[in-house]
Amino acid sequence: MTGQLPRTSAWLVLALSLGAMPRAYAAPPLLRMDTSLADVQRRVSRNTAAWTFFTYTAPRALERGMLTSPHLLAQLEQHDVTHRLLDGLPDTGPSFARYSASDGTAIYAFVDGRLHAQAVALTAAALPVSKGPFAPDRLQAITATLSGYLGTCGSSRVVAADAYGNAFGWKGRGCMGGTLHMTYAPEASEVLSLVVY
Repeated sequence: MTGQLPRTSAWLVLALSLGAMPRAYAAPPLLRMDTSLADVQRRVSRNTAAWTFFTYTAPRALERGMLTSPHLLAQLEQHDVTHRLLDGLPDTGPSFARYSASDGTAIYAFVDGRLHAQAVALTAAALPVSKGPFAPDRLQAITATLSGYLGTCGSSRVVAADAYGNAFGWKGRGCMGGTLHMTYAPEASEVLSLVVY
């Protein structure tokens, strides 16, 4: 592949400059919680096709920014997070940066020009399981992605596991300057979802 970078390289550039990302799959990066909207806009200008930037006054902005995948508002409410996303409406409100791809979506919500909360949702296509049930690297994409996100945290712990001890819920502190909640649900349409605030 000469003269052209693969699609995932834009994530790599953004992740190295603003945040962190898992190694195996170029999943949406977590951004530092003090990142400004202007920094994100400037650094992703080379890959604008996948990115959408909008403010709360745009048509259906609050729906696109908080209600649709990756369901930022639902994730914040699920974890009883006090947030400022709706403070000041209708006079002032949040701005959003949204990344959409066929196998995942990320939303970054900014209040007063600074990152306030972020959410990511990945489909099964983003985290493929190898064909053979006994293959040693069968879950490599999943474990690398989970490790990549949890690796951004100063500390993390399992908060939910099934009867066999298989973890499917995690909480982290000091994750890019915030608190992370992450869930893996292999039967869902979005197999991995997380929120950082």
